[in-house]
Amino acid sequence: MAEQRSPLPFEPKGSGKAAKEPAGVKQEAIPRYVADRMARRVAVFTGLPSLAGMGVFVASYFVVTRGIADIPPGATLVGSGFFFILGLVGLSVGVLTASWDKEPGSILGFENFKLNLYAEEIFVFTPHGDLKSLPQGSSALDFAYAIHTEIGSKTRGARVNAKLVPLSRTLKSGDSVEIITSENAKLASQSVSLGNGIVEQGDIVFCVTGQVNTTDKHVEGVTAVAEKIIAAGRTIKKTHEVKHPKIEYQLGDLTDAAYVESIVNGIDKIVNCASLSSPFGDYEQFAKANIVTQKLLIKYSEIFGIRRFVYISSPSVYNNYTDRFLVKECNKLPNPLINNYAITKIEAEKLLAQSSLSYVTLRPRALIGRGDTVIMPRLIRAHEAGRLRLIGDGHNKIDLTAVSNVVNAIWLSLTTNEVNCGEIYNISNGEPVLIWNKIRYVLKALGYELSDKQLSFSAAMRIATVLEFISKFTKKEPTLMRYSVSTLANSLSLDITKAREKLGYEPKMTTDEAIEEFLEWFEK
Repeated sequence: MAEQRSPLPFEPKGSGKAAKEPAGVKQEAIPRYVADRMARRVAVFTGLPSLAGMGVFVASYFVVTRGIADIPPGATLVGSGFFFILGLVGLSVGVLTASWDKEPGSILGFENFKLNLYAEEIFVFTPHGDLKSLPQGSSALDFAYAIHTEIGSKTRGARVNAKLVPLSRTLKSGDSVEIITSENAKLASQSVSLGNGIVEQGDIVFCVTGQVNTTDKHVEGVTAVAEKIIAAGRTIKKTHEVKHPKIEYQLGDLTDAAYVESIVNGIDKIVNCASLSSPFGDYEQFAKANIVTQKLLIKYSEIFGIRRFVYISSPSVYNNYTDRFLVKECNKLPNPLINNYAITKIEAEKLLAQSSLSYVTLRPRALIGRGDTVIMPRLIRAHEAGRLRLIGDGHNKIDLTAVSNVVNAIWLSLTTNEVNCGEIYNISNGEPVLIWNKIRYVLKALGYELSDKQLSFSAAMRIATVLEFISKFTKKEPTLMRYSVSTLANSLSLDITKAREKLGYEPKMTTDEAIEEFLEWFEK
């Protein structure tokens, strides 16, 4: 498992800023008249006994020094202690005799003692200072509905005493509550906020890290499944955009708290595919992209009551530089994990598991298809630069996953019953392939031939180790890394039984079909 680390040396942008208040709205704590009344009564019930306690010391000293009587020190201590304890009790009495009525009431307020002690109601304030009574145990959402049913149905969040809180937050007397509404909230049951980019499957549109391309024809039926889809992030490529009135692109920094709050407010479900995906880089770089983003999305998802959170993790967490077959989600993970990408992916998974959200975590293996900018394009560029060599004996088998199959898994995760949530699922095509055969096929289709030059696994690992060591000083990505060597020379397949049985997942596009889809897109 990943080692325990100290807190990150940076904070999300905007994390220290107070929530922006609506124009003309003044947030109030306890009204001045209530505070003054409470202070007066506390002063009576606490101040008088405290003065009496000190008076016992003074009186005892006077009596003893004048020879009037011989008072044991213990008696003086007991007498003073009695009054000081009475003063502490008086503190509670002073609070319990307070009232929120604007009328002053009696001096001591005993008429309110029983009412406050056994209160079945609480009294909270609107941002304008109006007093509202609610049943004991009411939440911020109950407050919204108490104002008006229409307000309740459009509620997307709440501020209590000027701080954003979950809608489930239990209120107490004296709280000042501001309700955050959205006109789109009534559409939220079919709204999905997503990561950086868009992929499709039939009539459903989802966001996946800006690595997948689509065309308008793939979203013709989008209105059947979503009233509104938000593609959020900072790396959305114009060539990956889908022009559709139901799709909204909101470019921004997902490590900026204010930006994340703005995109989460008013939506219903989130698919977090945003990440730094690379075998090379410092921990801080990966942590900012993969952990800080996850923290912010979780934070505001809890605040705004997101109904389902789907996180796209990675099966790179299984890699240990050896052949592994039919790896299950419950299998023990390597220690240490293979690189900072895998480490931060596991840490992000843990953050989600510790949250109160209804979530599903997916570990899709090696995406391939239309819009793939990672696997095959990297290999093609390496070949064009004369750096691609057959590593190992070329008989290793790995799982690939068609983009459309991943999208299907996402849709199933968004719509599955709660009983299947809180789980991690492997996702693949379920058909391990000889990866070097597929590489040869792709290169040949593009008019290339794979070089006959070959490297043994051990030799490639030694070279990669040296290059990685040098990169620590140059800060440049090495041309060959141990992770890449293991990926190209070791077998790794996933057991997808759990996804099949619980999510109803079944690969619909074969690996060969996904390769053809990639070639058609890439050659354009």
